[in-house]
Amino acid sequence: SSGINAEYGRAIKYHKLIVTIIQHMAMCDLLTSLSALFGPISMIADGQVLGTFICYVSTYIVYLTFPASFLLISAITSSKILLLKYPLRCNAWRTRTAHLICGACWFCAATVPLSLLAVDYEDIIFNFKSYKCDYHFSAPIWKWLRPLLSIYTSLLPNIVVVITAVMLLFEARRVAKRGRGTLRWHGIITVVLTAVIYCITILPFTFYLIAGPHISEQPPGAFHLHFYRTAWSILILSVVSNFYIYVATIPSFRHFVCSYFRRKQRGNDTWKSDGSAFIH
Repeated sequence: SSGINAEYGRAIKYHKLIVTIIQHMAMCDLLTSLSALFGPISMIADGQVLGTFICYVSTYIVYLTFPASFLLISAITSSKILLLKYPLRCNAWRTRTAHLICGACWFCAATVPLSLLAVDYEDIIFNFKSYKCDYHFSAPIWKWLRPLLSIYTSLLPNIVVVITAVMLLFEARRVAKRGRGTLRWHGIITVVLTAVIYCITILPFTFYLIAGPHISEQPPGAFHLHFYRTAWSILILSVVSNFYIYVATIPSFRHFVCSYFRRKQRGNDTWKSDGSAFIH
């Protein structure tokens, strides 16, 4: 057990600031994935069958985790550029500092579900556009409050990610030209690839959140039905892609995953051989 824990601790060999943000992103992705499971279940049943409590909880979790994910990705790109520009100063940062940064991201993201609760906590319906429970935004205040929340939880993080990702590439090139042998290209590739996929997947849904209140379709047609479903499906890709990005760009994490599955395979083979011996 101690050997497995030690290997897990070495799975991602990056600066503790980056590792801590990745841990928060993984927790965020896990919560989002659990909430996304209710969609296929409702689609099979052709309606809401999981009860009011799960309907409400899954709705508020989604409105917490997606903004948190956007803010955490902007935090990881910003942190990486700081690590490149000020390596000696950033090396003095403790894990507590990283948790405080992530805590600030979670706090800002929490303003979205808290706003939903404050305006009308019961304004939740089953949305047949996406086959999941969703907030209805029926109060008049959402005409301006919804775009405002979208701007600072979705649009601004997009701008920060784009700017810091470009700065990161230029700074990495400058550091490489100076011949600093400690430059870790794996970490830069991980952050940049995460940022690129994030920007691609979030833009359609951000556009829908900002423009949706100002476009009326009765009944819902190309924009509020087809574009919404497409934007939501693309958004889910950002959650699924993070694991594969880490496997592809972090050698230590890839080694950990491969070792884990090898142990599982050896355990299954041992169990089968013991079972066969018992039968015979």
